[in-house]
Amino acid sequence: MKKDKYYEIAEKMYTEQFITVAEIAKRLGVNERTIKRWKKDGNWTEKRYQYLYKHTNSKDDIYVFCKTMLANFNSELQNGNKIDTSRLNVFLNLVEELVKKEQKDFEIEKFIKVAQKRLDYEEEMLKEMENEMKTELQEDFEE
Repeated sequence: MKKDKYYEIAEKMYTEQFITVAEIAKRLGVNERTIKRWKKDGNWTEKRYQYLYKHTNSKDDIYVFCKTMLANFNSELQNGNKIDTSRLNVFLNLVEELVKKEQKDFEIEKFIKVAQKRLDYEEEMLKEMENEMKTELQEDFEE
């Protein structure tokens, strides 16, 4: 039975390699309707999201995952296979997310620097005010 032979391979191709149902069917020689049924019955879409979430929690995770996807693309191109546009879209979305996280980290660092400068300025102002008050008090006591 083809399910015994190809189900796990097809599931991994869909959930971890982001290959479309049509491409999986073509590569494995299984009817596309069969793959769609397996996808629905096995809840592959949810498994794909879980896989993405598990492997892309941090900026470093996204970077490693993008690097892995690029290696897979390169391997497939060398083997004469085309890269499905949906996989390219996933890759581009991850790269965009990586850039957003980088920008967000930069904005947070910038905010911290500005806040630190302001605190330093306020601390300096307080010291200056304290010195002025001491000077005034000393002048008042000397009179």
